[in-house]
Amino acid sequence: MKTTYQVLYVMAILISIGNAQEDSYKFSGLMFGDYYSVASHHDSTIKSSNGFWFRRIYLTYEHAINETFSARIRLEMASAGDFSTSAVPLIPFIKDAYMKWNINENHRLYLGISQPPTLTVIEKVWNYRFLEKTPLDLQRW
Repeated sequence: MKTTYQVLYVMAILISIGNAQEDSYKFSGLMFGDYYSVASHHDSTIKSSNGFWFRRIYLTYEHAINETFSARIRLEMASAGDFSTSAVPLIPFIKDAYMKWNINENHRLYLGISQPPTLTVIEKVWNYRFLEKTPLDLQRW
């Protein structure tokens, strides 16, 4: 709960900093879910079950403070996606919380929590990483 208040506090500061142009900030969300139906299974408690689950939910706030500095806060919520976990509410955690400094055309400095470069390369190759986790993401690297 304390983390949620900290994120909201940082978001309020970012909104108040910088220019007041309409396009200087952006709220967005992305959600992926599935419908499943188990026709047969060796476990009789799972057999003939069906339902919906959310694979992944992103809530993102991006703010362009000026041409050189920008910031992003992204919350992620994900379900286990298995049949053994009971109905656990989707608990958000901070995926990204950084300030970006565009030093020049080829160099950027990220301060805070940012995605590791491995995920950027994998997303370019696999293209739909947000649908299914990569092996590195599954092992929580």
